Amino acid sequence: MTTRERLEAKLDRRQEWADKATARSQQHADTAYQMADAIPMGQPILVGHHSEKRDRRYRERIGGHASRSVEEAQKAQHHASKADGLERQLDRSIFSDDPDAVEALEAKVEALETERDAMKRANAAGGKVPLCNYSATEPVPCVSRFGGGELRLRQVEMSKAEYAAIHKDYRGTQVVAGSHRVRAAMIRHELVSVFLMDTKVTPPPAPAPTTKKPCATWEISNLGARIRQAKERIADVQRQQERTEQAEDAGGVHIVTNEGANWCTVTFAEKPERDVLDALRDAGYRWGAGCWSGYADRLPAIVRDLAPLPAESGHSPADHARAQAAGPQ
Repeated sequence: MTTRERLEAKLDRRQEWADKATARSQQHADTAYQMADAIPMGQPILVGHHSEKRDRRYRERIGGHASRSVEEAQKAQHHASKADGLERQLDRSIFSDDPDAVEALEAKVEALETERDAMKRANAAGGKVPLCNYSATEPVPCVSRFGGGELRLRQVEMSKAEYAAIHKDYRGTQVVAGSHRVRAAMIRHELVSVFLMDTKVTPPPAPAPTTKKPCATWEISNLGARIRQAKERIADVQRQQERTEQAEDAGGVHIVTNEGANWCTVTFAEKPERDVLDALRDAGYRWGAGCWSGYADRLPAIVRDLAPLPAESGHSPADHARAQAAGPQ
């Protein structure tokens, strides 16, 4: 089972738990309402009457159902929140064991490079670009600072007070063609441009370069770091896929030993059973770069017995360096 499949199964469980908790909450609430309807409006507890104890117990049961309804509603909200987080993680993440992980990472690198080039072009055009406020009939083309190259933002009209009510982390400005800026905000998970209806209209000017650059140097540097990290991850994923293919060709387990360094790496085609993982951990092996690494003379017998082929000798220098960096526990 891949990482994405495990998270999808966890998402299904969370959604199921949320639905069941919601149903239980509604059931307790309905029971409390039905029991409360049996008491006449304004009917007090008759102190000293033979029905006093029974009436008090009855009302306590109503309160108990109401409390359990609130508790179950809170559980449902908790599970629904966790499910939303898992859904966002599945939408945004690229997992190393995804079949199209390399293609997705390459597309991410291309998008980041496009964004960086657009920001460099905006800086080359020069200028502290002015902030403009105008109504646009077409989507506004902006230079994205959050990945994806050029963006075409749908425009939303709102008042100055409505714009100020948006949290500061979800509003700001976007550069348009290096000539001016427009207000932007994140509304319902969508980045949009904003036209303030009760603010003076300022149409976009012709490009007028000045000495200040519209995109900060640190933003471009951060993009460069993200590009390098993505490229390094592509190389790691490719190495991991190569190891997995070797493990499949070897019958499920691929063992490579370096007798001179007393070091060993173990790669499984699929996730092994719990007792195998426990044996590796007890022997001081650590997981990293798609394989288990540790001292060759500590290789558990249960792992050696799983390998249909004898262990291969030798490491590539890069593999051995990474294994030594991981080190034994």
